[in-house]
Amino acid sequence: MSELPPFDEAVQRVRAFLDRQGLCGEIAWVFKEDISTKLGGRVWVRLPLPKENADTVRRLYESARGKQTPVELAVFCRLGPSPCCYLFVPETRLDAEQRMIYGFKMIIPTEPREARPLGRNLLNHFLHVLQGRVQPDWWLDEVPSRSRAVQQLKMTRIGHASQRR
Repeated sequence: MSELPPFDEAVQRVRAFLDRQGLCGEIAWVFKEDISTKLGGRVWVRLPLPKENADTVRRLYESARGKQTPVELAVFCRLGPSPCCYLFVPETRLDAEQRMIYGFKMIIPTEPREARPLGRNLLNHFLHVLQGRVQPDWWLDEVPSRSRAVQQLKMTRIGHASQRR
């Protein structure tokens, strides 16, 4: 596996590619809890996104980098000009092999799904409800949950603590 670049450098690489694709807005870091899908494949992003999302992604990435674990940084959808991205860190070698992650992997679709904001706006909530029941989509399974990320970070701290003894 090739060495992972520091987080800021990895984001700069992704940012440069996104700019060339016309996705010039600020990167929004999302977890599964921040996204809702409805019948017809409509994607909604719950706003405002938790402020700690970006910090959680950074810490998880740097933890993986410290353990020389491969990572996948991907664009899930776009909210206007802003790409909504997630970080996937495989828990096992098999997880990495199944997703073909062998270092620093970027996934940026040529046409990212357009998402709608699901904020405190009453009109958006009404449109969300009208859209129908939640659609279980296989592609939403690709996005890790916040609780999984926090659990991975806790396991890292446990691992580091046991190595110091």
